[in-house]
Amino acid sequence: MRQLLLDKETLVAGRVAKESLDVHSVLIAVSYSYLSSHTKVEEKHTCCEKFAESVPSRVQRFFSSVETRSAYGDIAQLGRSCSGRVLAVGAKVSALRPGDWVACVVKNDTSQSDMVCVPEQFVVKIPNKELLKEASLVAIGAVALESVRRAKLRLGEYVCVYGLGLLGQLTVQLAKLAGCVVIAIDVLEDRLELAQKLGADATVPVDEDDPARAIHMLTEHHGVDAAIVTFTPHDEHFIPRVIKMTRQKGRLVVVSESDLVMQSELLAEKEIDLVFSTRGGAGVGGCVCDHEQDYPYAYMRWTEQRNMRAFIDFVANGSLQVSSFVQDQASPDQTAAAVVRVHENKTLGVVLACCCRSEVAQIDSHAAQKSVQAPVGYQFTPATQGQMRVGVVGMDDYTARQLIPAINALSGVTVGAVVRDHTFRQHATSIFADEQKSYISEQELLEDDAVDVVLITSPKGCRVDRLLHFMRSGKAVFARGTVVSSDDDLQCLSSFLNKNKQAPFCVDHSLSFSPFASKIKGAVAKRRAPMMVHYRANRACYEESCPGSGRADAGRIIGDACHIIDLFCFLTDARPVAVAVEALHLSRKDVFPTDNFCAQISFDDGSVCSLFYSIVGHHELGADRMELFFDGKAIMFDDYVSMYGFGLSRMFNETVPVPDRGNEALLRQFFRSLTNDSFDPPIDFDRLKTVAELTLIIDQLACGGGGKKSISLT
Repeated sequence: MRQLLLDKETLVAGRVAKESLDVHSVLIAVSYSYLSSHTKVEEKHTCCEKFAESVPSRVQRFFSSVETRSAYGDIAQLGRSCSGRVLAVGAKVSALRPGDWVACVVKNDTSQSDMVCVPEQFVVKIPNKELLKEASLVAIGAVALESVRRAKLRLGEYVCVYGLGLLGQLTVQLAKLAGCVVIAIDVLEDRLELAQKLGADATVPVDEDDPARAIHMLTEHHGVDAAIVTFTPHDEHFIPRVIKMTRQKGRLVVVSESDLVMQSELLAEKEIDLVFSTRGGAGVGGCVCDHEQDYPYAYMRWTEQRNMRAFIDFVANGSLQVSSFVQDQASPDQTAAAVVRVHENKTLGVVLACCCRSEVAQIDSHAAQKSVQAPVGYQFTPATQGQMRVGVVGMDDYTARQLIPAINALSGVTVGAVVRDHTFRQHATSIFADEQKSYISEQELLEDDAVDVVLITSPKGCRVDRLLHFMRSGKAVFARGTVVSSDDDLQCLSSFLNKNKQAPFCVDHSLSFSPFASKIKGAVAKRRAPMMVHYRANRACYEESCPGSGRADAGRIIGDACHIIDLFCFLTDARPVAVAVEALHLSRKDVFPTDNFCAQISFDDGSVCSLFYSIVGHHELGADRMELFFDGKAIMFDDYVSMYGFGLSRMFNETVPVPDRGNEALLRQFFRSLTNDSFDPPIDFDRLKTVAELTLIIDQLACGGGGKKSISLT
């Protein structure tokens, strides 16, 4: 793998061996690495000199004659804070899995490498991919958190933050979050202004005659309760100056690993507690590394990993403002210039984009495949008159009795055409008026300019190429069931949607639009931890009356279970990362593996959703039952008729006379979007593609007898 190295003040990209993955480690493809003035740059001259002193002179002369000395001196490795994606985990790593987005602290100084291998204790998950850049500050953020903890700040205390580099700016915000009055000190005016924007109550420039006098004026001549020094001072008079600013029995926290000239008599005279805080928390060089386990929570509350996790949480919920720290970005080829900018104080830090080459090749290859198969352009042609006409492809009892009346009930929408086939003959006489047309083939429907929307409800679905043909002809498409039954279908449809972001297309994943689902979403939106969801779908011997009986050519997972999978994605608002499936295999030819199965889906926020689907039960049991467990609460509903919350307000409970699966709500939103200037899809295209891909994976596993698979959705 490649790694950035510092060779006599010149950056070089060296090739080093890949790190080995042990049972407690995590292999990570680095996406971003953060370079700041606190980034560790080890010039190993001292190590080299000590080693040379202990060997015979002849060996020393041999070493001095070697041109390449990267093995023991002159070349240093850069960086130690990064973020990226998990490629592999050790056998004993349980909290992470391949595909997770993570931030990490690299203790062996290889964060500027394509890949890093990090002990599990120094890796934390990121809630979503959008935080990757901000999460690359995790090492410095953990150090800032630990320094604030070491200062033992209390509500209302005065705290002075001396030095407003990146570490100082984070410390200012954290001290403010702790409820303190924060006084920021630095020599650079722009950093003082930034600190004030980020919450500092007062700023004091160092070039004043006596900063201590300003501090005493601000603290009624008592001095600050705590002073936190976030840089390495080289002036021997610096510490006495800070002691002068600090009150009697105050605290002084120095975030530095360098030797300092201390005035012990001054510290003793004012009884000031001196504390050094150079790391992100307990766990560096201690039992965490030795025994591969974290300190007990009750005895060591804040280990480095827990500080890292707290920092990520602060960033995710907006308590810490770090966007101004990640605006300066550079590629690996620009790292030399980035180092100069940082050390000349022209920037607080630089985000280095160091995506693994294997990932880049994979992305480029996938993009090339998409571009080859991407369909031609598309433009929706809306209704030119006040009435929007809908053409129907296929018909069944549910469509005839519920969907068609629901569409006709919408203002400005009417069903005006239908493709004639055997399903049409069964239902047309009971639902269509005389003035409505019927067509012999889909081609005639395609060529009718008066039809604006095509409703595809055929039990055998519609091939993707024909569906795209409808949309290329300027028509909107609403598909009652899923339209993909193979990986090729998915790739073709994804290519079209990626290229045509405003294509009016929707799939009838209506369960997430049901009143019960909306109410549950509101209850779980602010949960503090992952949730467990179990959904039981009983499809026993009543397909004619069941609104989701599956596609005849694709099976029940693709035809019916896909709607429940979409409900899982809606409620968790997370990305699936793994799935496990077990299917029932019978000798009977009329029962397929996709008719009876259990699927367990793991999401990147830690939530787990399970689907129990069967047709071998009894219809009196009821069709649908879902149970959710989260934050010490639980929710249960039956058949979209009754719902009960446990640990929630009694007002949450609800019973309705008629089940509402959300079909009408989804249709209303779809047709309303068609009348807008720009189409806003009721279901985000990314979610549609995620559900389709996940559905295909579950279908393949069930047909293959069961199994499990990690997912890296594109």
